[in-house]
Amino acid sequence: MNLNRLRAKFNKKFGANTARVASDLEVLSRITYGISSQCLTLDLMLGRPGFPAGRLTEIVGLPSVGKSALAYHVLAECQRLGGVSILLETENAVEPERLKAVGVNIQDLGLFYPEYIEQGLEIISTSIEDIRVIQKFTGPVVIVLDTIAGTPCAAEYEGGYEEKFMAAAARSIALGLRKLIRPLAEHKVVLIFLNQLRSTMEQYGERFVSYGGKSISSSSSIRVRLSTKQSEQVKVGAKPIGAWTNAITIKNKLASPFQFTKYLFYFDKGID
Repeated sequence: MNLNRLRAKFNKKFGANTARVASDLEVLSRITYGISSQCLTLDLMLGRPGFPAGRLTEIVGLPSVGKSALAYHVLAECQRLGGVSILLETENAVEPERLKAVGVNIQDLGLFYPEYIEQGLEIISTSIEDIRVIQKFTGPVVIVLDTIAGTPCAAEYEGGYEEKFMAAAARSIALGLRKLIRPLAEHKVVLIFLNQLRSTMEQYGERFVSYGGKSISSSSSIRVRLSTKQSEQVKVGAKPIGAWTNAITIKNKLASPFQFTKYLFYFDKGID
């Protein structure tokens, strides 16, 4: 059986790199680099040298568990390696002092404020194309969206309060991710979505669900869930200054899932 003939035929008909053989996949599937979280136990739990390039990573959790701080550490590490760090901020809650505390150089940080989901996904897609194709930058690139749960879709943003938008955000996210996953893998960019857990009214099963439907969890290669307990807070006198954060990989396509670790997170300084 001549697979090379089939490969040449489909590449001619549908474009280069449409058909490949197993030896080609060796180059395609390899994670060329990863960006460390600056936390050794967390990196070991992921099973790779940090958050992987060319893949989508979702960090989920309840409020005040350190999701943004963890993402800031990844941005800082990317800058330390001479890469490009981009933060899409939709909650208008970013503080320069918090970024500086974990080592982010705010002078070299790309900061964008998308008004709705479609705009944010377009910013990500355009940034990847501009950095990799037009500027031909070959170093590490990290893009963080903080947070997908705080971003309305275009219909919600432009509509009235009395209108109903059943699953509009989920449909927009699903469509955007389907268009984004391939260029993300092709250009080897680290993409991190921060997401929030919301309480459900179900009496049985999961007590919390993440925002945006199932498309983010389906498209992501790694999902990390963060949680803290009040009993594990670190205090100076009666004042809490940090907490032990529990992290579990509830999905991992690159290593064994359901791995657990714990690290110390200070509210003003980030991860210890």
